[in-house]
Formats: sequence, C-alpha cells, structure tokens
Amino acid sequence: MSKTMRILMLAAENDALPGGKVGGIGDVIRDVPKALSNLGHNVTVLTPGYNAFSQLPGAKLIDQFSVTFAGAEEKLSLYKVPGRESVDGVTHWVLEHPLFAIGGTGQIYCHDAADRPFATDASKFALFSAAAAQLVADDALPGLDVVHLHDWHAALYAVLRRYDPSFTSLQAIRVVYTIHNLSLQGIRPLHGDLSCFYHWFPHLDMDESMIVDPRYNDCINLARAGINLSDRVHAVSPTYASEIQRPSQPELGFIGGEGLEHDLMRANHEGRLHGILNGAEYPEKSMPAASRKQLYKLCLLAVQGLQSDEKTSHPANIVAEKRLQQWCDDPKPNGTLLTSIGRITNQKMD
Repeated sequence: MSKTMRILMLAAENDALPGGKVGGIGDVIRDVPKALSNLGHNVTVLTPGYNAFSQLPGAKLIDQFSVTFAGAEEKLSLYKVPGRESVDGVTHWVLEHPLFAIGGTGQIYCHDAADRPFATDASKFALFSAAAAQLVADDALPGLDVVHLHDWHAALYAVLRRYDPSFTSLQAIRVVYTIHNLSLQGIRPLHGDLSCFYHWFPHLDMDESMIVDPRYNDCINLARAGINLSDRVHAVSPTYASEIQRPSQPELGFIGGEGLEHDLMRANHEGRLHGILNGAEYPEKSMPAASRKQLYKLCLLAVQGLQSDEKTSHPANIVAEKRLQQWCDDPKPNGTLLTSIGRITNQKMD
C-alpha cells in the first residue's frame, strides 16, 4: 500500500454539510474525501462557514486567529463541524468571518452587477485563501502532505504560497489544483478597486506574468494562477484534459481551454496536467426497476424527496412530480424515452 497521506481540501462548497452544495463542487467535496479515506488517507475539508455551518448542532470552536488582509488584521474563527455522515479519516472544518456571510446567512455565492463581476465573491475567497495559508503555516495540521485546491475560489492559496515571504514554509507541501468549471475564472483587477489583488495583498512582489489574464493584462485570473502555480493540475477525465488544451470554438459548440489553453498545454508538457475520470456513488443496496411502472414510482419518490427539502425544492420539480404521477396512474403507459441533462449551459447542453 502507498504511503498514508494527510490531505487538506480547500473549497467553496461541501455537500457533506447541510446546505453546502450549489453545484458539482459540492458533490466532489462530499464524495472524494470518503473515497480517499477508504484508501487509508486522512482528509480535512475546509470551507467558509457562511455564518451557517458553524451554527450546526455539534459544531465546536477550535481556534481563533488573525490574518493580515487588505491592510488590516482580520480575526477569524475556526470550527470543527459534523458531517451528515460520520466517516473515519474525514474531518470537516469551517472558517467564520463577517465577510463570508456578506450575501446573507448560508449564501455561498453572491451575484454582483455586470460591471463588477465576481467582486464580492473574489474578496471573501481571497480572505479565505489567506486564512487557510495562515492555518497551514501555523501547523494546524501537523504532518500535512498535500493541499488540494478546488477551482478559482481557492487558487489564491497557490499565489501566497509562491510569493508571500510569510508563507515560504508552505512550499514544502505539495499543491494540487482541480478544474471544475473552466469557464468561470475569477477575473478581477490588479489595481483600482476594493476588490482587486493589490488591495487584498499590497505587500506582495511577484511575477505577474504567471497570474494575469491573457486577454486583460491589468487583471488577475485566479484560475490561471491555480493552473500555473500548482504542482499538479487535475481535470475531470482524460478526454477533457485533452480538450482543454485546444481553443474554445463556441460557434461550433466546442468549449475547450477558454483562453487558458496555452497554460494547460505547458502544464501537460511539464507533466503536471492529469485527467482522472469522475466516478459516481450508487447505494450498495440499490433497487433496480423490474418494470416501467416501478421505474416511474422510483423516479416519483426521488422527486418527492427533493421537494421535501427546501434547499432542493424547485418549480421544475413540481412539474416533474405531476407528470410522473400521471404516468404512475396510467393503466397502459406508452413507450418511454429516457434522457439525462446535467446542466443547461453551453458546456453541457445547448
């Protein structure tokens, strides 16, 4: 068996916690730590608390500390929180600060005006990354082997690790960057805004060529920073790892590197880019449908379960529930066409 590793995952979402999921990142952060623990590794997941996770029953304050951010000393609180499921070898931590709940209690992402895209989220995730770097530098997880960054929200950890003199000790710990959605890159100005790189970290002296956006050289591209400054870059399949090394051609319906294909080609040439096929979790005792009627009933139960949870309740599910009920009640159902649409975006479904 390979060496047992101690892994810290930094992410915006974690569906192992109630209300911790918006999209696919939440699913990955729920399932991958469990899979790694089954291989004998120890995983700690760290997310912002959004003034919600720290209020969960069983949450325990384990530390309070300060970090320098935007020219001030910001005080943060670290909590250990229970997951929906207790998994040996997996620990869930959250960080609390008023900025993390700026969009409202439990609100993971904010929706800024078009003239300041990502502004609020970029600031809160910049503070989150700085706080995570401080925790690692303070040896909050002794013997840490790997820090795993998920999407642009955690990418500033890699920037601080490389360029901040306060965090040179972090360079001894390997960093992996996972691409979840390459079309969202966390682009913000370098200067001239309250939500800009040199407002957050005015003391840094660095090689801007590694982090600036290839289209807007007065902006930082956080996804690009994660790709260029991490020891390994992970894409969700070998095919996708190949596709993102090609330019996007939206007129042909092809979404590739989204402007970062040259960085990804270089990462591949350096042996840093890897495609690992996503898996899926199925119940150990799943109930196969022996007939079309049973399939309809299983689908109906699943939709009703979504409707019973206010976090997943949606008008579209009401329509689906009514239609499935009609099919269940139909004494002579017609032929069935099954489809699956992961997401209605240019990347997934036109």
